Amino acid sequence: MNRDAEVYIPASYGARIPGRKVIEVTESIQISEGVFSTGELKGIEQSLALKTSKGIVVVVGCSHAGVGEIIQAASQFGKVYGIVGGLHGFHDFDRLRGYL
Repeated sequence: MNRDAEVYIPASYGARIPGRKVIEVTESIQISEGVFSTGELKGIEQSLALKTSKGIVVVVGCSHAGVGEIIQAASQFGKVYGIVGGLHGFHDFDRLRGYL
């Protein structure tokens, strides 16, 4: 385990992780080269945007902020190519047309 790794959490989470450098995220932020946080969305979660040779791949947790809002937030880093992760209750796949 990397004990020096920084942990990026939504500001609303409010928890501390002993022995870790915790960065509270409110706005979008570049974490490292080609790796971004969308920032806190709807005060409940964030998503990870990864720059690839084909475009942005978005890694989501639960998608409670809404898939459309997440993709829109990730679009600031480039054209969204794909989305992976938890899509709780999401069935409106036609909504993804034009984004991906």
